[in-house]
Amino acid sequence: METIVEGHGDILLRFEVTPSIEESIKYLNDVEELVERLLSEGATKRELLSHDIEEFGRTRIPLGGLVQNFHQANLLFLWEKAKAAQRQERQPA
Repeated sequence: METIVEGHGDILLRFEVTPSIEESIKYLNDVEELVERLLSEGATKRELLSHDIEEFGRTRIPLGGLVQNFHQANLLFLWEKAKAAQRQERQPA
């Protein structure tokens, strides 16, 4: 494989593919850890959304800044998913 064209962002050359995938996986893992930590600390959604994408080593520039919106959507999705799991755990079997 010579190149990969992502749904957004730059074209990736062969030597850039693995690092790009690893960075994306790290971002997703780090965001999930943040959500879990904040929930365990009793944080609010407002506190959650105060963590911008640049805290995770990513840039907000692609797509004219819409990447930050996608980041916030990721945070909120994981927050709601974790809250639903907490509610499920609290319900008697």
